Amino acid sequence: MKNIIFFDVDGTLLDHSIGMDNVPDQTKKAIELLDKTGNYCIVATARTNLTEELKSLPFSGMVLSNGNYIEFQGNEIHNKVFSADQLTNMMTVLKKFNGAYIMGGYHDILISEADNFLINEHDKIYGKPDYRLGIPVDEKINAVTALFHNKNDMYNAIENLPSEWIYHIYESPNTHMDIYLSGFSKGTAVKYLYEYLKIPYENTYAFGDGKNDREMMELVKYSTAMGNAVAEIKDIAYMTTDNVSNNGIYNALKKYRLI
Repeated sequence: MKNIIFFDVDGTLLDHSIGMDNVPDQTKKAIELLDKTGNYCIVATARTNLTEELKSLPFSGMVLSNGNYIEFQGNEIHNKVFSADQLTNMMTVLKKFNGAYIMGGYHDILISEADNFLINEHDKIYGKPDYRLGIPVDEKINAVTALFHNKNDMYNAIENLPSEWIYHIYESPNTHMDIYLSGFSKGTAVKYLYEYLKIPYENTYAFGDGKNDREMMELVKYSTAMGNAVAEIKDIAYMTTDNVSNNGIYNALKKYRLI
């Protein structure tokens, strides 16, 4: 029976916060070994798209935009997107509170302003994706990163946006929030995919480090917290492994005897 292994990206496969912008060689080796032995490796991230390096690895599928986009073996399974009216309302509110945006879907990433200070600072921390300047027209947008100069502007913006939307708030290293439609999350998308593929719960694994990984970790049999994970994730994980920089994924997969 095949196993399915879900991998968060930031803080798990790589870690921009410590200058690790690429996937460690041992992690790449582990993913290749899992794939060669018939297992499914799946990226599960809040990101709307993947870097060229991640795309080059033998992942069988991806859960993007915190569960709002699901793809398996090149086939789109789920794609929940904002309507044009919702995006127009959002842009009006963000402008009112001096915010900038990065709007993303799997095929398009749009920014609000070229050479914007907030966007440039965000790119320094998280890497610069392949985006273009523009207002969404026909693009399928399922996640928006809203950037602010201070947290007061951010919280005021939330008060003026629909309460049913999902907001992931970050006050450091820069002030921003990720905005999603309700209904799907990283965790529910992970469960949806392994049930869709008829993979038994006993054959499900996940690696993560942040608070938004909690639900995903709770919905698989074997959850692994990275050594650099927040305490909340370590407390609920089946296993805690080493840091990203110390080959935590490779070492854990060896302990699970998956490689």
